Order: sequence, then C-alpha cells, then structure tokens
Amino acid sequence: MAKGLRPFNEAEFQLLAESLDRTRHSVPVSLCAYCFMPDHIHLILFPQQETTISGGMMRFKIAAPRRIRPIRGRAFWQARFYLQRPADEGTVDETFGYIQMNPVKRGLVD
Repeated sequence: MAKGLRPFNEAEFQLLAESLDRTRHSVPVSLCAYCFMPDHIHLILFPQQETTISGGMMRFKIAAPRRIRPIRGRAFWQARFYLQRPADEGTVDETFGYIQMNPVKRGLVD
C-alpha cells in the first residue's frame, strides 16, 4: 500500500479477497498462500502454463482498485510489488511460515 493511507477495513478486505479469487480464476496461477495485513498483502503464487507472476499481479492490481476505489476514494497500491523467487522447497516453506506468523508478530492475532 502507498505510504500515508489508512489501513484496509473489513469491507475492503472482503473486496480484496473477491478480487484475488477472480484473478486466480482468470489467470492461470496457483494460489498457495495469502495474508491480508492492514497496510499490505502477502501472496505465494505459482504461474501455470505461459503465465507470469507479473501478469497475475498486474491483473489483481487492476481488479482490486476498481472495486475498492468507490469506498476509499483514491488509489492505494505502491507503484510496484516485490517479487521473491523461491530457490527450493525449503524456501517456499520459510516464506509460508513468514506469511503465517506476520499477523502474530504484528499483534493482530494470537
């Protein structure tokens, strides 16, 4: 999320989830994990066929604001996303653990 914006609210989280679901059904990617935080999101996506992660993220970063902008009134994404390519299965497991524990470390859940 761009700096200086208020955190996502529950209605926006729902719209993010719906946008992510639509994206994964329209772009051939496997969604393995996700976590919506108040000011950012984490995703583990694996492209299928000839799709790229960039293509999937572009689609999501277009779909979500179309639904959320009427509530929020302005754009909210940063100009780019941060892509990390896992080197092996262990790296995927580490990333999954990080995503799972991020809300705990931030004190959002027990």
